[in-house]
Amino acid sequence: MLEAVLAIFIFFSILFTLLPLIYQLKLENQKLLDRSIVTHQLYQTLITEDISPAGTYHDWIGASVILTIDSVPPYRKGCATWTNVKTNPETICLYSY
Repeated sequence: MLEAVLAIFIFFSILFTLLPLIYQLKLENQKLLDRSIVTHQLYQTLITEDISPAGTYHDWIGASVILTIDSVPPYRKGCATWTNVKTNPETICLYSY
């Protein structure tokens, strides 16, 4: 009987430790993937010769990405703002020449 209780205790200890850890790792992985996609799309938008319109993009990631482009001669500044999977706002800005 004692062995069964000990085995159940060990099983649930591992279960309640690993499940939140795996969930946290998946969230962080998705956060990094979204950040990478937004950075790439922002870079592609900035390197085009014509000034792309600022606006909201829904097809980049699962959230709405607000893109703003400012002209600061001789540079162009592009910023993307969105809410990540942890519901925290994120902003990335890139400059082009």
